Amino acid sequence: MFALLKMVDPEIPVKVPIEVLGFGSVMLVIIVLIHGAGLDRIIDRYKRRSEVLRRRSWHPYLATSIFAVTILLMLFLHVFEFCVWGLVLRATGLIGNIRDSMYFSANTYTTIGYGLMILPYNWRELSPLMAISGLFTFAWTTGELFSIVESQRQLVEDLALQRKNKKTAMKRVFTQVTGQAHPLENHEEQAEADLTREQRRALREEIETKLKQLHDAERAEVEALRRHES
Repeated sequence: MFALLKMVDPEIPVKVPIEVLGFGSVMLVIIVLIHGAGLDRIIDRYKRRSEVLRRRSWHPYLATSIFAVTILLMLFLHVFEFCVWGLVLRATGLIGNIRDSMYFSANTYTTIGYGLMILPYNWRELSPLMAISGLFTFAWTTGELFSIVESQRQLVEDLALQRKNKKTAMKRVFTQVTGQAHPLENHEEQAEADLTREQRRALREEIETKLKQLHDAERAEVEALRRHES
């Protein structure tokens, strides 16, 4: 086999450059470690933002914003990783300019593979290692993304339920405070139109206080259930 290669082109090396495989393996591990650290931060940020939304009982539509930012951060993480590959290719002189090195690394990292540029023959083993690093990181991202999608669905449901419970509680508290039933779905101002400014302010403060008490009691009950389940 080696003799046949020599007959085709005497300049072709017949031994696999172990140093290239070693260098590529080290780079692969570095890229995966970078991805793991970045992904952990992104997921932790999503969880913290989700808890803030739950504590403040914000509108379910606001949950879409933190989900969109999470997806965008995942994209930026992958862009950063193939940029690291591109900078390495440029620093080692394997590709002549930074734009070509970034383009080649992006194509290889994402396993698209099309393009006119190739690495020098002695470094060709680096290309599949770049592709494998992309496969590892994209598979990791996909697994975490499934978990985030499920968490997002649960977050939206929780916020919608909290919003519904808050409206119900406001109607109940208003009835207790004023002694009369009044629909609050349309406009709170219409419900308070027959009160003076001081009465409206006192009414709102009392409603907010009772709602906070109800909310604290609900949170305490949820925490107790969680501790019981664990």
